Amino acid sequence: SRTRSLVSSPLSELGLPRGILIVAVQREDRIFIPGGDKRIEPGDQVIVAAEADMASRLDNFFEA
Repeated sequence: SRTRSLVSSPLSELGLPRGILIVAVQREDRIFIPGGDKRIEPGDQVIVAAEADMASRLDNFFEA
């Protein structure tokens, strides 16, 4: 499933479309700027920046 690949792959391997950037992750009580080697874990809150015309692709990318 898409959700499984989001939590099991390093960010550099997610294939985010150009114009979408994961800028921070909140994990429990920590907020950090992730490098490409980091992974999203279940329960993480992800802060994303996207160009305006990428908003619909962002929704599609993160839907399970």
